[in-house]
Amino acid sequence: MGNFDEEWARIQADARERVARTRLDSAGDGQGSGARPGLGADWGAKRAAADHLDRETLPGVASAGERPVDSLTQAASRLAGWETARGLHTVLERWQAQVSALRGQLEVESNALRSTASDFQGLDAELGHRMRALNPSITDPE
Repeated sequence: MGNFDEEWARIQADARERVARTRLDSAGDGQGSGARPGLGADWGAKRAAADHLDRETLPGVASAGERPVDSLTQAASRLAGWETARGLHTVLERWQAQVSALRGQLEVESNALRSTASDFQGLDAELGHRMRALNPSITDPE
């Protein structure tokens, strides 16, 4: 492991390299790079991701979350009267709270993906309608 000065010099060199690689879209001639192929929002993919969360991930989390419950409960009952039993109950309560929090967060993410997909689709349709109203020669790319 090098000394502080060597490490500091390497960190500074890495930072300079990152800055040199960074190019703002308006750099150069001021025209920007314009739209790139494939740049857009794929609302179908967002809905598919939400469906996957609902159909695969959430049930899997629920199932995995229940696996240790019986064994922890049984172990705690066998150790009744011992501090270990109380500790196992605490572990179980925290485990269930964490599983519940994870399921809640996954549901929030699923809802956010669906909402974002709907928002993007609606905005895309609205902008397309406005553009065609201004210039009827503009056609829908789909």
